Amino acid sequence: MKVRNTFGNRFRGTLGKELVASSWKGHEYLRAYVVPRDPKTERQLQHREIWREAVAAWHALSADDRKAYNREAKGMTGFNVFIGQYVRRRERGQSPPPKPTE
Repeated sequence: MKVRNTFGNRFRGTLGKELVASSWKGHEYLRAYVVPRDPKTERQLQHREIWREAVAAWHALSADDRKAYNREAKGMTGFNVFIGQYVRRRERGQSPPPKPTE
């Protein structure tokens, strides 16, 4: 989202640590900046580690494997398909997803 001030400058995202310019359903607005809560629970840290593993595994795939995941994806990217499968399987204690089928 981009917000214009009286001088015509456009803003998007955070403005210092005071305001955030954003939009919702096509309506632009400003809101106060709020420091995100990060309790760093054991479960949260484990979940973040799984996501880091998933992204690293995606980058380790061959170009052909990535293309296969992109072909498999419907309405999203191969990255989203792979990461979703990887995270769900790891959370259930299973091994990472197998290579995509042709």
